[in-house]
Order: sequence, then structure tokens, then C-alpha cells
Amino acid sequence: MGDGRQHQARRFYEHAGFRPDGNSTDWPVNGALVPELRYSRDLESANHIPLVAPESA
Repeated sequence: MGDGRQHQARRFYEHAGFRPDGNSTDWPVNGALVPELRYSRDLESANHIPLVAPESA
């Protein structure tokens, strides 16, 4: 996944209230290790933040 798509994916989750929790896993993909970051969000505030894509900049 290119840097632009990674940024777009991170922005999507962060806009919905998710934050990286510091955990990650490396997955082998076509001979390369690809990092997967774990995101989480507080369940109490989850009802107040809709899970929708951010508007295009």
C-alpha cells in the first residue's frame, strides 16, 4: 500500500475517534514484512463520533 493510501486509511480511523494503541504486527506479503498497526477507541465516546469517511481535502 502506498504512502498516500496509508495516510488516507489512518485519517479515516482517526477521524472516527480511533487512535493507535502502540501495538503492531508484521505480516509477510510477497517477501516483504508489512506493518499492521492496531487502532482502538473509547467505547463511551464511540456513540458520539460517527464512523464515516472524512471529506476530501
